[in-house]
Amino acid sequence: MKIARVLALFGALALAGAAHAAEPGCRAEARVEPAQAVAGQQVLYRVRVLRRDDVARVEWAEPPAFAHARAEVLTSEPGPDVREQGVLYHVHEELRALFAERSGRLSLGGAVLRCVSAGGGEEDVRVAPVELDVRPLPDAGRPAGFAGVVGPLFLHLVVTPERVALGESVRIALMARGAGNLWLLDPPLTDAALPGTDVFARAPELALERGHGLFVRQHFAYDVVPRTAGRLVIPPLRVDYFDPEAGVYRQAATQEVQVMVEERAAAAASSPRAATKAVRAEPDGSSLALPGAIGAACALAGAAAWWRLRRREDDPAARALAEASRSRAAGDATAELAAQSRALRAALARHIPDALALDAEELAARAAQPAARDAAALLASLERARFRPGVAPPAAAEIERAVRALGAARGAGVAVALVTLLALAPVGGCVSDPANRDAPMTPARLEAELRDHAGDLEVVGEQMRFTFGGVRMVCLYDLHSDRLRIMAVVAEESTLTVVSSRILLQANFATTYDARYAIGDGMLYAIYLHPLSTLHPRELAAALVQVTRLVRNYGTTFSAGSP
Repeated sequence: MKIARVLALFGALALAGAAHAAEPGCRAEARVEPAQAVAGQQVLYRVRVLRRDDVARVEWAEPPAFAHARAEVLTSEPGPDVREQGVLYHVHEELRALFAERSGRLSLGGAVLRCVSAGGGEEDVRVAPVELDVRPLPDAGRPAGFAGVVGPLFLHLVVTPERVALGESVRIALMARGAGNLWLLDPPLTDAALPGTDVFARAPELALERGHGLFVRQHFAYDVVPRTAGRLVIPPLRVDYFDPEAGVYRQAATQEVQVMVEERAAAAASSPRAATKAVRAEPDGSSLALPGAIGAACALAGAAAWWRLRRREDDPAARALAEASRSRAAGDATAELAAQSRALRAALARHIPDALALDAEELAARAAQPAARDAAALLASLERARFRPGVAPPAAAEIERAVRALGAARGAGVAVALVTLLALAPVGGCVSDPANRDAPMTPARLEAELRDHAGDLEVVGEQMRFTFGGVRMVCLYDLHSDRLRIMAVVAEESTLTVVSSRILLQANFATTYDARYAIGDGMLYAIYLHPLSTLHPRELAAALVQVTRLVRNYGTTFSAGSP
């Protein structure tokens, strides 16, 4: 009886081995999403690859070919293991973002996969091509001069400074961001749009954010030198695009921006820096002059606050909210969300320098008030809703409350500042102590700042270990070289492939902000580097957010910005 059971067991094992050998080492199936698109619309090409447990690696013997379409490699996505016919398969998906360059029925992605077993054996698997039905862009409603750009997209304009002297330049920076073929975008600003100026255009820069899908950013920058004094008006910059979901043509546009151009003498007289130098150059002949100077300075501060309050009717946040309301009434959801985004950024700009050019997470890191942090969180949710199908946006009433809260906080801040200035006037005047403001970062101050962000801080020599945003980090510093490093483990180096390593290098160039992906000691890290002594607390807060984002967004957007 025992011999019979042993023979049966060996028979079962032999049958299982035969079934294992009969099953292919790899299998692959391709599809496109959606199956119908217009020329220039992003289409996701997916190849589901199943590899047997004894297959060591899978590579392209013949990469997929995409005639009449632009293809961009995306990050591979792992899937759950499956068992078929008693054989275990590991699953992953190879992804490409495709942009058809002509209409018609296209045959895309015919390829050959090579499966290499642990013993060195090779087996080729053919991936059948897939069909994509590409519709032409409609003629009805097509704007004159339409360049073929497919959206949705949004524009973000930054103009600095707000006041210049003759001979100085104004920087105009425009970013267009969307999921379509933005490389077709023509420069939206021409010399004719700015008469009386010399316009020096920089070469456009294209950036690709790779994750589950592809986001495209096109950057335009101009240096403009006015030739006459007065008001320099930068007109609204407009881009026509086709919205494939709505099936209509739309237009993205920026707001008009005005810059005051002054004669050099007037600009020097109104410059705060020039006024400061004049006061310091004046010899202090009598201590009795100090209270008068302090009173005058505080009076000027009060007048400036009053003037700000008088100009509330010109508030850009209020104008953007009104535009959002009009778009909502007209049924234009895309324009409504864009206007709401501008309203939140304009409201945040009252409290955070450069708010118009910062990512929502960086805004949250720099926000000192709860109202500003809440507004930054709303902005992050709003941006996700604008560019990720199926994500619901925040309620309009919630956004309006956030904008009003920032306006009220600004008024309270002005009042508190004036009371503080008057209280301190007999002692030190209305000017803050620059030594305190610009104090160098030291290990003791660094430890105190980190404790504000992480309650579990542990100090070991020149290392500080802590958890921020659910990510375990270590901060290293070196007083001799005046360097600081914040780092967090992302993955083991052995998990990287040639494709993923290339994606990391591209991310370091385009999407990681001030942080970076780096390899050391067999591990992949998210890392931030900075001189220790000149590190500002705001930069430290932003660094923690960026390192956290690089860890969380590894394998998706590879970005230090929004997930």
